[in-house]
Amino acid sequence: MLNSKPQITLSQALHNQTPVVKAVFDFNPGISQQLKDTTCACWSRRMGCWYIRREDFYLNTFFARFNNPAFIDYSKLKGQAAPDQPEGHQQFKRKKDPLAKLPGGYTEKLEQENRPNTIKTYKHYIPAAYGGAKPSISG
Repeated sequence: MLNSKPQITLSQALHNQTPVVKAVFDFNPGISQQLKDTTCACWSRRMGCWYIRREDFYLNTFFARFNNPAFIDYSKLKGQAAPDQPEGHQQFKRKKDPLAKLPGGYTEKLEQENRPNTIKTYKHYIPAAYGGAKPSISG
């Protein structure tokens, strides 16, 4: 029978301005004890459920630990965006700069002595190190 196990429903929330994952289930001393022993879960009287800070929550690990004693409903995690980030926190995306053209002789010397990823690195960082000025090659 599928529903003979207790069900743990996971969802995202904010607790004291901190993103958390709530673990909601009917009272079960075994699951509560396992949560205390194997995770960094805390009980919230205000929310009336257990919660784990979002940065400490790993679904695969949680699922592996609790799939046997309970049915894990994580459907609310899939479609839910993460709770709003604290103000002042920004996500940065790296710009994809085109590779700089190096002065004559430099590219050939790099290709003789280095692998493709090393060449890409040098083509990206050498012009920046010289402030856009062309370095001179000797040798």
